[in-house]
Amino acid sequence: MNEFGLPGGAEWLIILGIVGMTWGVVYPLWRICTRLGYPGYLALLYFVPLGFIILLWVLAFGRGPVAAATQADPAVVSSSLNCTTERASALVYPAAA
Repeated sequence: MNEFGLPGGAEWLIILGIVGMTWGVVYPLWRICTRLGYPGYLALLYFVPLGFIILLWVLAFGRGPVAAATQADPAVVSSSLNCTTERASALVYPAAA
């Protein structure tokens, strides 16, 4: 602290480091949540004790809304993979192929 009670050079580096590391975790989590079909604001569970661990387990082992939609409709898979609907059906329903 300087004579005005404001953070000095080293304190600003610490503050910027903490903000940067937090942004470096929350932003990718937000993107992962939205791509899997969950609301992006679930990434804010990073700030809740044990919320981050629970979020990781949900993302790793849960079936997101996007996964449920692609499982039910091979046309969604075919449009996202640029392949035929028959090939997408083989990907979605491997036993039927």
